[in-house]
Amino acid sequence: MKGYIILSTIFIACNLNVSERDVLTVPTETSDTQAIEHTLADSNLVFIRDFPQLPDSSNYFIHYSECALRERKSQSWLKIGSSYGYDDDYNRIIKDLAFQHIDSAALRKLTDRKMLFSNFHVLSRSKTDKSEVIIYNALEHDSNLDGKINNDDFNSVYISKLDGSEFTKLTPDGHHAWMTEYYEGPNILYQISFIDQDSNHRFSDGDTSFISYIRLDNDTFEVIPSEY
Repeated sequence: MKGYIILSTIFIACNLNVSERDVLTVPTETSDTQAIEHTLADSNLVFIRDFPQLPDSSNYFIHYSECALRERKSQSWLKIGSSYGYDDDYNRIIKDLAFQHIDSAALRKLTDRKMLFSNFHVLSRSKTDKSEVIIYNALEHDSNLDGKINNDDFNSVYISKLDGSEFTKLTPDGHHAWMTEYYEGPNILYQISFIDQDSNHRFSDGDTSFISYIRLDNDTFEVIPSEY
């Protein structure tokens, strides 16, 4: 990620002696972690705990908090086969996903990391198949370097099992999610991602695309690069 330099003016009294250990180090970029912290600290954003979702064929409630940012209309989407999910009236941000078995009061976090998501949903498959997975559209990169994380930034795709276990990143580190496709016969989830090499904040001729996949029948998810 290319950084930006934060310029600041420091006024020091003439009679103030500053040792080497007191010299201020000026950061050259805002990290993705800092950008998430800045977003969560925004006093204009109010995250409200919503009713949990209970997907079909699942024994686990999905708990989460959601904040609707009514800044502008956008179409941030994640393609799964022929299914598209659009944010119609607002930019959507979700956090604090947790899972609860229907016969228990205990909650288990999806991850201990501070992460933001624009959406999540269960991959629709055969009604008799109980090995469904959840697809997450994660907002974790300050790709436009504005110091915050929202739907104006690139996203990454994660998956997990219905109970939140095997939370796995499908998008390679340093890449940005583009398209995701599910193949029902072999039970494989493919993804095309790209590297924004020309730093224009969108996929273009100057960027490099990359394809990878996960076999969903395996007990442990493993991302496999596809070379061609």
